[in-house]
Amino acid sequence: APFIDTLFDLFKDKITDKITVINNVPREMIIYCNHHALRHIFINLISNALDAIKEKGEICIDAVAGEAHDLIYIKDTGRGIKKDNLYHIFDLYYSTKKSGYGTGLGLYFVKDVILRMNWEITVDSVEGKGTIFTIKVRKGK
Repeated sequence: APFIDTLFDLFKDKITDKITVINNVPREMIIYCNHHALRHIFINLISNALDAIKEKGEICIDAVAGEAHDLIYIKDTGRGIKKDNLYHIFDLYYSTKKSGYGTGLGLYFVKDVILRMNWEITVDSVEGKGTIFTIKVRKGK
């Protein structure tokens, strides 16, 4: 989808030839929501995915339309998240990044916005293999 392509343009300086970006979101897919909020959700998740890839890797955004809800997947082949840390990643001020590199606000903000839109977000991660964030977008009220 063009919306996703423009988001990756924001990260031109971080996306090297060692990082493959895949946009599998159907071009005809429309998500009815606050696009400003959706943009910030994607910016935070893409930024974290890029930070998780240290040498070579892939970021893929995929989406599947359904009758009651759509599913959006943001996957990376980065370093993954330690199992103990998974319980805290959406907590306010929680960060595993070095001092000066992370504020602990990004994923907190993502979760807050998603809950306000009555959506859901889940995360699955395997340390050393990567992470998948799944956003369940409810249709209608």
